[in-house]
Amino acid sequence: MIDFRIQLLENHLIEIDVCDCFTSSTLAKKLYFEKYYYRYCDKKTDRYIYEVNRDLDLEIRRSYQGGRCDIYGYGKFSNVYYYDFTSLYPSVCANNDLPIGNPVRVEGWNIVDLENFYGFVCCLVWTNEETLPLHGHKNDGKLVFAHHRGTEMMLYSEELKYGLSLGYRYKPLYGYQF
Repeated sequence: MIDFRIQLLENHLIEIDVCDCFTSSTLAKKLYFEKYYYRYCDKKTDRYIYEVNRDLDLEIRRSYQGGRCDIYGYGKFSNVYYYDFTSLYPSVCANNDLPIGNPVRVEGWNIVDLENFYGFVCCLVWTNEETLPLHGHKNDGKLVFAHHRGTEMMLYSEELKYGLSLGYRYKPLYGYQF
């Protein structure tokens, strides 16, 4: 690693010290910003990656729960397959809109049209008991998918819209619109 680092820096292939990056994802992000993003970004159009402050970052991160692993049957089975969707995240990022720009806080009573709201919503959730639970929440440090009766959650608007199509009900408290 040290020889690789010296070679990169001495040959001016990149201006990033790879030893400052704890993961390959961090290195990839820094390379993207150095080589492409800042070169082609137009902040005048507000179509850029906005860096939110730490408090807002922590609040929005409440909507990120992690992966899901479920079993929908019990007993002894044969020919069972396990699918791991590790590469689903890049696919979703490449094929869908993602929140960009400067987020604006909106109070709950102003979020009257959930279908046209885009961003993150802190809301109370009531699930449809006839469907499999959609929204996960942390319980004793574990991600649990259960039915909700007025549970407060921070949700990405697109996940919330899917819940509406399943018959879920939401009461928005506030949100961050992009």
